[in-house]
Amino acid sequence: MINKKMLKEQKAELNEKAIISKTKEIYDLFKKVKKLPEKSKRKDIVEQLKQFEFQLQELWNFERDIKKHRYWYLIPHCRCPKMDNDDCFGINRRIINLECPWHGKSSEE
Repeated sequence: MINKKMLKEQKAELNEKAIISKTKEIYDLFKKVKKLPEKSKRKDIVEQLKQFEFQLQELWNFERDIKKHRYWYLIPHCRCPKMDNDDCFGINRRIINLECPWHGKSSEE
């Protein structure tokens, strides 16, 4: 379901179908990576997800702002703390679990 009030406030009504489509792309990506073995996590998928979030911000007519990304820690198998990162929404801080296959130390290898 899409927030119609925010869609109108952001003057993004013409982008509604594209917003829904881009959101579906994110969840399709989540389904794909959920099937991957943990050791096969790739930085290109993390980068793709980041670009999807920027595209969503543009479709909603919001300023591009990585501090307001949320999907990065919702990706399947992410071990970064969800509640702590929810609290950091909008500020320049991310809490990373070093054991996270996407964002932790092992993902840098």
